[in-house]
Amino acid sequence: MKRKCISHNDRKMIFNSILEKLVKSKKIKLTLMLFMCLNAVFAVHVYEVVEVSFSANNKYNNPYMDVNFDVTLIGPEGKTYTIPTFWDGENIWKARLVATEPGTWNWSTGIGQTKDNGLDGKSGSFTAEAWTEAEKEINPNKRGFIRTASNNRSLEYADGTPFFLIGDTWWSALTRTYRWSSSEGVSNISFQDAVGLRKKQGFNSINIISSFPTDNIKGIWHKSTHGEKVAEDGTTPFQINGDDCDHLRINPGYFQQADRKWQYFWDNGFVIFLESVRRSEAWPNESSIEKDAFMNYTRYIWARWGCYNMIYSWLHMDEDQNKNTWSSMLEKSVSELGSMPYGQPRTAMTPHVGSHDYWNSNI
Repeated sequence: MKRKCISHNDRKMIFNSILEKLVKSKKIKLTLMLFMCLNAVFAVHVYEVVEVSFSANNKYNNPYMDVNFDVTLIGPEGKTYTIPTFWDGENIWKARLVATEPGTWNWSTGIGQTKDNGLDGKSGSFTAEAWTEAEKEINPNKRGFIRTASNNRSLEYADGTPFFLIGDTWWSALTRTYRWSSSEGVSNISFQDAVGLRKKQGFNSINIISSFPTDNIKGIWHKSTHGEKVAEDGTTPFQINGDDCDHLRINPGYFQQADRKWQYFWDNGFVIFLESVRRSEAWPNESSIEKDAFMNYTRYIWARWGCYNMIYSWLHMDEDQNKNTWSSMLEKSVSELGSMPYGQPRTAMTPHVGSHDYWNSNI
């Protein structure tokens, strides 16, 4: 379940507005009850997503590229996370926060990050409760984020429970090849039915690619899926101008429609193996500014979906030439972004295990 949270400032504005009306009506008991409710700390469970929204006051030519800011999240024992925000259309930015231990968590955007009063200086808090062991048995994702075990050879949940990955590959799962509730897509099975089937069969992971930017232009992968790797309503992940994909401008609608699939995966106990884009994309052949924007795109999908249990793959490096083609773009992202928001494992598929120390070490 994904919860929405409001900042202290917004809570105060709402409270003051309603309080004024209630005082005028002399409904004192109701006023006191409202005060207690609006000032109560928002309660969730650990590892549930708490979504915080921000409304920008300034106008931006390209919000996706022009504005990046972070939320600082601090736990009851001082554990601190730096969580990137993402643009969600119009003047809205969001942060998806996750408490990794029970107790009260405080968040803030700080002062002067964007010089936008609608984004800077915001703060809030929420209280996280622990799951019961029975609840963890039903959904192992409630055990916490996947991490590399101390032996550096296996994986485990945050509570130390071993995780043995049993996965299937649906690279285009976030697109309309897997329609939400209909079998009319190319896959001939609805997304929900496919998840239910694999869960029943004992799978706990699915390999997916975040988007296919140029599928509508040149077709990526098998011909039967050309033009189908878009959102269910046909929205493309990036803006398309004729035969050109503008890697500097996203369409939030594509990612919004994929959100419910991510939540459904989490609710059903799946840990996603997420890859950035398909290696056959022409992105490395674009202008330097568009190549540099690959880092911004990586940040975006981490900000939007990094709240869920996943293993992140920078790219499918199963052919030697791909490393040479994509290396500068990937190295920039690795250097500037570092770790994922909640420390999930990162990797890259390589053609010969052990032959590329650089990639094999990035987990």
